[in-house]
Amino acid sequence: MSILEPNGDLRDIKTGFSSHFRIHFTPNGKEAYMFAGSSTKFAALIRVDLESSTVTVLRESSKVHLDAGYFSVPSKLKYPTTDGKFAYGNLYLPKVRDNCLFILNRHFIA
Repeated sequence: MSILEPNGDLRDIKTGFSSHFRIHFTPNGKEAYMFAGSSTKFAALIRVDLESSTVTVLRESSKVHLDAGYFSVPSKLKYPTTDGKFAYGNLYLPKVRDNCLFILNRHFIA
């Protein structure tokens, strides 16, 4: 997540998530509330203090905690189509850990 400062600088805020959506700001503009998720974390409702960059997880969508080593992290794909254009996608290679293969589908509803 990044914040555009009044002077035009872009400041990164490390939330621990790679996807942020339904972002709402407090009236004073000092905090933002949003849903966030990633390839290795379930979706959560978080609060970000925009001045200190402090991130607070307010509610997790699942209390199940799995080691990140069990999650397949996607690789981005780009391949040519017609007329010099490209198609894009994500490739999730299976992860096998401890001789177990987990299949877990997660969907975000925005």
